[in-house]
Amino acid sequence: KISAVRIGKGYLAGTAKEVWVPDDKTQQRRDIFHPHQKSVKRSTKARNSLLSYLSDNGVRLKSGTALVNDPSGSEKQLRESNEWSVSQWSVVEGMLLELRQAEEARRHWRTIIAQEVAADAELLRLMRLCGVREIVAFALAAIIGDIKRFARPGSLVKYVGLNPAFDNSGKQQWQGGIGGHGRKDLRSLLVQAAQSLMRSGYELAQWGKKLLARKGLYTLAVAAVAR
Repeated sequence: KISAVRIGKGYLAGTAKEVWVPDDKTQQRRDIFHPHQKSVKRSTKARNSLLSYLSDNGVRLKSGTALVNDPSGSEKQLRESNEWSVSQWSVVEGMLLELRQAEEARRHWRTIIAQEVAADAELLRLMRLCGVREIVAFALAAIIGDIKRFARPGSLVKYVGLNPAFDNSGKQQWQGGIGGHGRKDLRSLLVQAAQSLMRSGYELAQWGKKLLARKGLYTLAVAAVAR
């Protein structure tokens, strides 16, 4: 909302010569991408709430415990993990139900995204890039839209928000990490892809590891690989 107001003021003042509006195809992709991201957040929140409640009652699940894919087995394991009262078990059942609904929605949107990527040759070419899978490829297309609207690569980097923060006001100049502006939704996915890539042996990962050895900051190296 704040960005929309600023764009409107800039356009009325004449400082913004053109305001880009997503075409129908890009808008349709955004209509798929945003619900998927919401389902991911909902699933993560539901899982963390359940684990927190279990922890408060002295229950620690083993790593890799299936809470969604094996409903009967997970319920049996949770039932036997503690002496639950009727009200406590009702809370556990409600949290499990919420988690499964969120995961079902997440799988639904991910299936649609996978079908969209498989049917588009350009998105399939994006998946040849190291660290890019169907979600990242689809997000790039949905958020960026027509890449030709960016005059140079640096403009695209700033749009995503992966450009280093820079301040040259006054007598001193300062340059630091990424400024935190731009498209947070796409930036977070690219950072996650870069983190996964840094654990591999690809050429870009080797470049990132050399940068890490030189700078000594993991976050800086990951942001550079994402950029």
